[in-house]
Amino acid sequence: MGTRLYFAYGSNLSLDQMAARCPQSTFRGRAVLPDFQWQINQRGVANIVPRAGSSVHGLVYELGAGDEKRLDRNEGVRAGFYSKALLPVVLHPATDALQMRTARIVTMGGAAGVVHDFDKLVGLGSRPRARLEPEVLVYVSETYVQTGEPRDEYVDRMNRAMEDGVAMGIPTAFFLNTVREHIPSRPAPAPAPSPRPAYRPQPRERSWPPMAAAPRAPDGYTYRRPTTLGRRTGGDDAYEYEYEHPRRPLSRAARDYVYTSYYAGTPVIRTVSPDASQYPARGRWSSAL
Repeated sequence: MGTRLYFAYGSNLSLDQMAARCPQSTFRGRAVLPDFQWQINQRGVANIVPRAGSSVHGLVYELGAGDEKRLDRNEGVRAGFYSKALLPVVLHPATDALQMRTARIVTMGGAAGVVHDFDKLVGLGSRPRARLEPEVLVYVSETYVQTGEPRDEYVDRMNRAMEDGVAMGIPTAFFLNTVREHIPSRPAPAPAPSPRPAYRPQPRERSWPPMAAAPRAPDGYTYRRPTTLGRRTGGDDAYEYEYEHPRRPLSRAARDYVYTSYYAGTPVIRTVSPDASQYPARGRWSSAL
């Protein structure tokens, strides 16, 4: 598919949304579609229905390569939510300086900021004259034409879209007299807070040399290599080793744990009673130096 002009009248008035859906699109100006009425249909989204004497205001984009296929998917053409029509619109072209990629407008600060900056440079009176564009792509639902209530999330999207539409030249009166009948005004939702990352304890950097061999066990005890391979428990040179008694190998509560600390090269051995109440049910028993 080549380039084609597209008339947006719903949530695609939002430049952020349009840039995401159609990254190759170019903003061309605002337009008026005669003999149609704006509505929210029973699906809870924007639609237009024929009505003599009425008109619908919107924005016109020129679609780039692949954009029309993306729009077809987003508008649900294959599912029958919308049909594609080529309709005549009265195009009010934007100034040459504003006719740029939609994505670029977004990255330059969005509709309001970009229009304000360019109006100061080129002046409001330098816009080209309006002209008739006989065949502009419009998505129209011919199946869902009953008036309905807007979806809750669609209300927020339409409020953002109306802000961009006004900034890009659509008369405020159109939204006040037509769209506000269906879309209530409410402040934009606050951005969701970033989820706190799950706590993952980081391994300590060992700033001391690992023990080459375990210290000698007390009489009647055998050395049991801990998973930490000698864990520092306090001070610069304090390490913890575990021992267990061979006659009490099955029950944690029946084990004797020996806390061995090496401080300044001097081993200090402390034996814990097998009474489970004297040390935690989980983890190694330890003691400060």
